[in-house]
Amino acid sequence: MSTEGFVKQIIQLSQQSEELFAHYLLAQDNLYRKIPENEQAALVAKAIASGQAAARHLQSLSLSDFLAEAGISVTYVEETSSKTKVAYTLAEIRLPNRITLNRTLLNSGQQLIDQQEALQFLVERAPIADVLIAHELYHYLENRDQLYTTEKHVQYKIGPFSKTVRIHSLSEIAATAFAKEVFDLSFSPLLFNPVLLYKFDTAFSESFNEQLLKQVE
Repeated sequence: MSTEGFVKQIIQLSQQSEELFAHYLLAQDNLYRKIPENEQAALVAKAIASGQAAARHLQSLSLSDFLAEAGISVTYVEETSSKTKVAYTLAEIRLPNRITLNRTLLNSGQQLIDQQEALQFLVERAPIADVLIAHELYHYLENRDQLYTTEKHVQYKIGPFSKTVRIHSLSEIAATAFAKEVFDLSFSPLLFNPVLLYKFDTAFSESFNEQLLKQVE
């Protein structure tokens, strides 16, 4: 696929609902098959609402002010792995108070956006780094305040025993909704995944887009 084709995919996905991306994330969860189909929509809706509600509590403060008040530091690392690496980390939080961003992937994504005028809407409201920081900040808040996404949501049986477990993908769904709400984005922040990884793992980025677009058809 050409870069132009990839850009068209991103634009098409930017117009899709938040629920489309949320259900994609839910389907990636290791426990997805344990979640009754008739419960999935409610779980997704509650996770999105949790992220949005947490973001509204933040509106009186800028992102940088909140980080300073909470004592959360932001550090950067460089990507040193080869293109054959299975997984890349864009950003992560190490509780209680350190967020780490991958500067190499940030720069690569920004370069692609700079080169493709049609993608510049992605950074109109906030720099990529700030959106990723906001996503990780939700994980800080959900643990500090014991939000909905830290609860155990699904019960299933293992032989004669029952087990109630937390669905971790709901945290990712809420964190994505949180970042979107904080900056009033018109698109899902999840689109930064394929954009930042495009030059490092083009096959992954294209596959990511195609999986989501299949749900649109």
